[in-house]
Amino acid sequence: MIRQILILLFSTSIVTAQMTNSIDFKAIEKEDGVYIYFKNNNSDGFYLDGEFFDSYGKIVLPKEEFISMIEAAAKLVKKTEGSVKKEKYSLDKFSFEDDVVYFGVKEKIGSLTKDKIKELRRRYED
Repeated sequence: MIRQILILLFSTSIVTAQMTNSIDFKAIEKEDGVYIYFKNNNSDGFYLDGEFFDSYGKIVLPKEEFISMIEAAAKLVKKTEGSVKKEKYSLDKFSFEDDVVYFGVKEKIGSLTKDKIKELRRRYED
């Protein structure tokens, strides 16, 4: 009986640990720019040795360009449809999503919700 309880506790702790490590969008400011890590919505993920992993993308932008990207996303999220094309990324807003802006980096696609955009704007206010 105790063994079953321990196995149950162990398995639930593993599941919750995996859930907390999953990210949809994370921006980390370093000396050489802002590192953006995002879940790739263009991929279903993959299995490695029987364990499932999500696919992620990464882009590094200078702080000024990152702030410009967030401002452009804030303007796009208010519109019904639209797009912004830059050299390193593109932003797209579609009519089927009210509060999501998609961004593309090469063949990977990430998403920014209205709440995440607000949070990032507050964080990088001057």
